[in-house]
Amino acid sequence: MWLLASYRAGENTQIRALAEALDWPYEIKRLVYRPLAWRPHLLCREDLAGLDRAASDPLTSPWPDLIISAAVRNEPAARWIRRRAEHPVKLVFLGRVWAGLENFDLVVTTPQYRLSDHPRVLRNLTTQQAITPERLADAARDWAASFAHLPRPRVAVLVGGTSGPHALDARAATRLAGEAGALAGDGGSLLVTTSARTPAAAAAALARHLDMPHHLHRWAPDAANPYLAMLALAERIVVTGDSIAMVSEAIATGKPVHIFDPGSGREAMGPVAARLPSLSWWRGWNRERGKALAYRLLMRLGPPRLSRDIRLVHRQLVASGRAVWLGQPFPDAPPSPLADRERSVARVRQLPGLLAPPPPPRTWLLLGHKAGDNTQLRALAGALGWVWEERRLRYRPWELPVGRLLGATLLGVDRERSDRLEPPWPDLILTAGRRNEPVARWIRRQAGAATRIVHVGRPWAPLGVFDLIIATPQYQLPQLPWIQMNRLPLQGLDRTRLAAGARDWRERFARLPRPWIGVLVGGASGPYHFDAPEAGRLAAALNRLATETGGSILGTTSARTGAIAASRLGDGLRVPNYFHRWYREPSGENPYAAILALADRLVVTGESMSMLAEAVATGKPVQVFPLGEGRFAMGPLVGQATHPWWRSLRNWRFRALSHRLAMRLAPRRFRRDVRVMLDRLVAEGRVSWLGEPPPPGGNPLSLDELQRSARRVRRLMGLDAAGPPSSTADAIVPESSGEGSS
Repeated sequence: MWLLASYRAGENTQIRALAEALDWPYEIKRLVYRPLAWRPHLLCREDLAGLDRAASDPLTSPWPDLIISAAVRNEPAARWIRRRAEHPVKLVFLGRVWAGLENFDLVVTTPQYRLSDHPRVLRNLTTQQAITPERLADAARDWAASFAHLPRPRVAVLVGGTSGPHALDARAATRLAGEAGALAGDGGSLLVTTSARTPAAAAAALARHLDMPHHLHRWAPDAANPYLAMLALAERIVVTGDSIAMVSEAIATGKPVHIFDPGSGREAMGPVAARLPSLSWWRGWNRERGKALAYRLLMRLGPPRLSRDIRLVHRQLVASGRAVWLGQPFPDAPPSPLADRERSVARVRQLPGLLAPPPPPRTWLLLGHKAGDNTQLRALAGALGWVWEERRLRYRPWELPVGRLLGATLLGVDRERSDRLEPPWPDLILTAGRRNEPVARWIRRQAGAATRIVHVGRPWAPLGVFDLIIATPQYQLPQLPWIQMNRLPLQGLDRTRLAAGARDWRERFARLPRPWIGVLVGGASGPYHFDAPEAGRLAAALNRLATETGGSILGTTSARTGAIAASRLGDGLRVPNYFHRWYREPSGENPYAAILALADRLVVTGESMSMLAEAVATGKPVQVFPLGEGRFAMGPLVGQATHPWWRSLRNWRFRALSHRLAMRLAPRRFRRDVRVMLDRLVAEGRVSWLGEPPPPGGNPLSLDELQRSARRVRRLMGLDAAGPPSSTADAIVPESSGEGSS
């Protein structure tokens, strides 16, 4: 695979992002053009007439099977390579093309280019980008100390330049400084960076009018660039509307994105700046406005398919709730994540002659009695991109000794109350929980050992039994090639459910002052208790936090929260609040999804990794309430004086005592310690302990880990292609069970 690099950094970033997502070996060919190099592509030629061969990388055999490129200047060279090759070469172009669509195998574009509907055109909402949680975390670590003195909330301001008919001049830059400062508020700060296209006059005007705490980076070719760090460490992002690439990268962070419109009146991009007075063309004339006027005339005279209107992208982003114009409020419910890169990868892989897509494997989900395990399995199945079937299992009281002694068996299954297990056998089994392991092994024995088993969570059987294990650090498993260690449990945050919850509960919360602090309360788990003392301590901490921020509490307990603890917490709140006590009510009366959607920040009790994963996936700042005592204390509680564990009656409860014994006597891989996960997340700046400064948020880590896990499963099945995200509606539930639907 060859990547034909162009003279524009943004286009090179896009083609490289697509190549990295394909996960195929590639070679970058840097092309340099002579003056007047625009003539070959204007004539739709297939040659190297405009190329400076001495300064460019050599274009010689062995020829590639696939070319990915962008920029119309590269079209003649790409088509020349395909003609010279002795075998078929697929040609994928990003953005706008000059020659006819029949000259390309695939054109990946965005609405700004008015390409006609065509089987060879894939129209995405955003451009290709390579923003990942890992890259953001690395940048945040490198620059956190440089920004530590700046107060929160921090607003990143990404400044482009004049683009087509839209001019970014000194007047627009002055307005940008004021409007971005208003968004940050009196107590906030700005993280500002210019770019290679920012006019010097605009950069100077911006610097003069930044009148609040800020960090201003002026772009230079060889200077260290904090661009990614600003994306990672800011709570909100402002982007000048001229750069669809920067807007796309900002949206990929999952944070609120505000588009700045540099125009006004008739020259505005959107409705906010359209209300500003228009400037006569002869007043305030400068070079940037002159370039914009010339481009506007060119677009009116040229053919529609060669024109460009970035406002078409803005409108769709705003309509879908993924961005707003600077000056407008951001919607409460987060939008569903985009899958533009995944769709592009899938389309490239489907090009004839590159990969022949095999049929999807028959997949069974073995569902058990734990809702958290079932949620993880459905999330993973939904991310695979193909249909699956569910098999719900129920067990007899003696399943534990039978399963441990016999390994692959159904003797512990209550067959009358479980779904049928019969041919055709699956190619892939997704399972979780100790009880399901003997069943998965039995199915594979019936299928002739052809079935692959993917286990989510801690396995009890020998590790070599499984083809892939997806676990988290709380289970202290060894480092083995078939074990994938994620930071958080799998979950597919249902954006539709969050939006519905926000819609149903917004009016009930409207009387409460902002910021809204969402509180998700769990209960007893292993050595961790959430009783009256912990509830009182949490209430006091929440009272302090709401008082300091001027906000209010949106709290909910869960099925594991004891009645006494729930009452102590609810009665102990002295600040404005809405406090929900969980009970087995219709789902419409549970505000859990609404709290995830509407809260400005979230607090989660430290024993629940599933709730923590969902909270982190919202992209909002998340804080953890520490639990435990003695050798099981979390975070800030470590080292605090406590009485011996055996003097507390609650430590003699079965779950607490059995966990304590297992942690001391059981083999290492049977132990569980959630503090390993929490300490790592705190060290990486993804969460913080309640009572400490909040993390920046905006990093939906668990969603990225879900896609990474799905890729491992697809590779296991010989299917590298990233299929389109599925939903739980694709599940096939056996009619015999009458339940188990997703």
